[in-house]
Amino acid sequence: MNIFQQHSRKLLLAFLLMLLTLGLLQQTSYAKTSFSKSYKYYEIGGTTIEDFWRNVALYGPRANRKFGVVGLTTFKLDIPYRYSNKNGKCQLTSVEIKLRSTISLPKWVDKSRSDKDMRIFWKALSGDVKRHEEKHVSIAESSFKALEMAILNIKPQRNCKALKKKINALSKQSERARNRAQNNFERDEIRGQKKRLSGLIELLRSN
Repeated sequence: MNIFQQHSRKLLLAFLLMLLTLGLLQQTSYAKTSFSKSYKYYEIGGTTIEDFWRNVALYGPRANRKFGVVGLTTFKLDIPYRYSNKNGKCQLTSVEIKLRSTISLPKWVDKSRSDKDMRIFWKALSGDVKRHEEKHVSIAESSFKALEMAILNIKPQRNCKALKKKINALSKQSERARNRAQNNFERDEIRGQKKRLSGLIELLRSN
């Protein structure tokens, strides 16, 4: 480092110190969002399509449903945030969104005892179910990325109670929008499931 660089660095440090002293250098908030995704499998039998769906209803993952479903995604969420008082106002200093997604998928155990049509059905279904559940994860992750940006854009509030109220309102708004998106996707998928699976089966048969 030459003399000119040393002098410039001293001037910069002095300027930053002056801004801090005068309270002109605002504390910036930051975010650290992390998403993780894992898979778990449950065994399911059935040598015919009818038997397979019957076993799914009996033994598939249920969550809060009366009957089992072929695939299910569950989420575990944590949103710790920090704030501080400065210049008579409360401002956000950091927010960290942690979303852990777990996808439950079927593991078919009767392949060796089933005919070609059933094996083709399974190949079409298993790929479609995985795609479907991963889309649920994608919708959730996009929603939380948007929530992160919304929280970071909250201006300093008159007190920390008001700041928490803003964050809670944004979180509830995000949850409502996320649930609508998930429900709309689920409804569209159910409506087109029969046609989609038929197309996949025909494609697999022709190959």
